[in-house]
Amino acid sequence: YMGKMNLLHISCDTGWANLARELVREGMQLSLRCPSLHMRPASLTPLMLAAGAGHIEVVSALLEAPSSLSSPSPVDTELRDSYGMTALFHTCNHGHHRVGDQHGYFRRLWSWDLSPTQLEAMEQVARDQALAIIKLLVIHGANLQERDKTGASLLTRAASVDNFGPVIEFLVEAGCRVTENVLNWVKVRNLGL
Repeated sequence: YMGKMNLLHISCDTGWANLARELVREGMQLSLRCPSLHMRPASLTPLMLAAGAGHIEVVSALLEAPSSLSSPSPVDTELRDSYGMTALFHTCNHGHHRVGDQHGYFRRLWSWDLSPTQLEAMEQVARDQALAIIKLLVIHGANLQERDKTGASLLTRAASVDNFGPVIEFLVEAGCRVTENVLNWVKVRNLGL
């Protein structure tokens, strides 16, 4: 579509789980990146799109894709976008301090047609599903200790999101290192922790 996304990218971005499952069964390449360099961040995979938008059924469909002898793991959870963020980072990249395109993060193809209320509702779905998606990604081998190109950890990104307490608590319990920067964000964005 317009040199940016194939049908799998679109179904992952939109949350069309049944179509994503069908495309996976048909053997579509699951780690194919969006070719557009104009998207912020660029080089997004279907898993990054689904995880960032909170589409847990789509994430499940991608992670449960059948493996083959040539590819024991059809989905690489550690692929990075142009900002150095993995799918886990996209799951925690929300709110006013979101890294990348502030307006096109949700519905990258047609976000200009959506009202602020619709975008806010989509943001809420993504936040509500974040913890379940993080747990699913970790079960499938995602590394909680990675850092993006700015040096920020997954916990730093999560701490900068308003009212993200359960996610932050899980990441700390899972072994993410608490730094001064994390504590500073928590004091401002997650006062209950």
